[in-house]
Amino acid sequence: MKVTGFYLLIIFTFFLAKPVNSTTGFEDVRQTNTLEVISSSAQFLAMAGSQYINLEGLVWVGGGLPWMEVVGNRVVFQPVAGKNKEYIQDRYGGLKGKILMPPHGWMQKYWIGKGKAVLSGAGHYPKMVLQALLQAEKEARALKAGRWAHWAPIQAAETDAFSGREGFQIIEGQVKEIRKIRGVSYLNFGTDWKSDFTAAISSKNRINFKRVGWKLADLVNKWVRVRGRVRSYNGPYVELIFPEQIEILE
Repeated sequence: MKVTGFYLLIIFTFFLAKPVNSTTGFEDVRQTNTLEVISSSAQFLAMAGSQYINLEGLVWVGGGLPWMEVVGNRVVFQPVAGKNKEYIQDRYGGLKGKILMPPHGWMQKYWIGKGKAVLSGAGHYPKMVLQALLQAEKEARALKAGRWAHWAPIQAAETDAFSGREGFQIIEGQVKEIRKIRGVSYLNFGTDWKSDFTAAISSKNRINFKRVGWKLADLVNKWVRVRGRVRSYNGPYVELIFPEQIEILE
């Protein structure tokens, strides 16, 4: 992936590396890059030398261009902690981490907490990072902040509720059964797979779940929250790529 044109300059300065803060999932706050943000998009903050900060962990739902809040300001970039390369950068080399800007602090959490964004589930997260962002989303949902004032997760059992709601959605329901057909694992949320909501995990993506110790059979009868892009395929259908797309509710 070549980042040019649209993704413009961010000037950055490196500071002395410090130890990992094991209580936050991020490097110690003193191990930072101070960035002057010149331009941004819904998916990236661009940096010099074709580097960029990945924003694909968020789905923007509140309207407007909230990521433009960082343009023209200096922010601190705090890398994700850990040795797992997928926590640190995406497959194209885009950096992952905490964007800090006064007075809001951690901007990803701030945007989610204000109902301007929700967690996409697209990518790997250290457990503590994932829990913090999900908690911010939970609080925004309870307060009906931003988009949550007139938006709610789709209930999987209410198939009519999917009408006209393709694209990214959050769905809640009980997994009734799991079937594996030609290498694909199907999580069925109803008794009629031809019309009820289904989530599916392909054979190539199953490794993402196994790597973090998931046993799909354990999801049967569990109430879960699923996030992803809904399309029509024998009823409403979501493809699951990462375990972060499933949140167990009990």
